[in-house]
Amino acid sequence: AVLLFQTLSNERVFVGYMTLFSFLNPITGSKLRICQALVLPIFQGKGLARELMLHIYRTYLSGDGEVSDLTVEDPSPDFQRLRDAVDLEWFWETYGPEHDRHGLEPADVAKKLKIIKSQAEFVLEAWDYVTVVNGIVRKMIQNSELKVKKSHEKDASIQSSDLESDAKYGSFRLKVKRRL
Repeated sequence: AVLLFQTLSNERVFVGYMTLFSFLNPITGSKLRICQALVLPIFQGKGLARELMLHIYRTYLSGDGEVSDLTVEDPSPDFQRLRDAVDLEWFWETYGPEHDRHGLEPADVAKKLKIIKSQAEFVLEAWDYVTVVNGIVRKMIQNSELKVKKSHEKDASIQSSDLESDAKYGSFRLKVKRRL
């Protein structure tokens, strides 16, 4: 178990915990499973569960340690959202936010991050979305700057692209529809 305490007025106060179960897979090596997670209600919503999970990731999954992957036993919808966010953050921490997506396969990402393949697929899809939206936002900013510069000229109109008309966003949407 990983326990989380907070120091208040020189006293340690219990905040939450996660229980971990380790088991040996003869083919892939040691696996780690999060079985239970709890953050007391008065401490919820402060990012402490995220910090606890990132601590587990950094401690047990970084480097070439014995653990081959991390799974979660029957996650609730709220915990699944937390896991998705932490896995995406773990991806950015491992690969860097400006990493080129080209050539990354879910199986390779899952192996490097030591997460399950379905989570790696989610992380890559979320990363694709962020990349597409950031590109569109940059275009919109550039186009609006051009509009401002040329606003005094006659017949100067540049249309800013939006999500619906962008080709990269369209192909991203089709990819998600095929998956669903």
